[in-house]
Amino acid sequence: MPPGKRNVRKLALRPPLPRRAIVWFPPFPVDAPIESFRRRHDPLADALPAHVTLVFPFPTSLTVTQIGSHIRRIVGNWPSLPVSFRDVEGIVDEFVVLMLRERVDAIIALHDKLYGGVLKTHLRDDIAYQPHVTLGRVAGNPSHADFPAMQQIAAREVRGEWRCVLRELAIITLQPDGKISIDKTIPLNFA
Repeated sequence: MPPGKRNVRKLALRPPLPRRAIVWFPPFPVDAPIESFRRRHDPLADALPAHVTLVFPFPTSLTVTQIGSHIRRIVGNWPSLPVSFRDVEGIVDEFVVLMLRERVDAIIALHDKLYGGVLKTHLRDDIAYQPHVTLGRVAGNPSHADFPAMQQIAAREVRGEWRCVLRELAIITLQPDGKISIDKTIPLNFA
């Protein structure tokens, strides 16, 4: 072998892992102003309907079937939950959100259980979980960079109380190319 040359084994570059999340799509009334506000202020509005994230996106080699089995073990006997949303708030001067106000403890308990088992290592314990629907985001939306104004408009347009029933969860996948798919829904209390 010539001097300075080594037998270097080339490593194949792996494609990035997809990121998966577990969400609930609240069935808001058709006349609710939530989606129309999101279309104007949330960069994800075209890719995903209004949702409550229970397990935040995490990179994984777990399949949808494996994650679905994990969810089924947890929600098989979990009752449907009537909840209500009200109060527009801001989070870290970037997100304008509609807060969940009824049955919050039950949703937090579900969030905590979902982060057990195969998902335990993905829990971010540096952030307190607050169930909400994102209405708008300043980052990625430079035409709406005035956060206080966005929050005031949201409070005016999305006022009132919105009642829904949590009956199923969905697994979504965020692909490295930015596409988002809704892969599987799992009903609560199916056992």
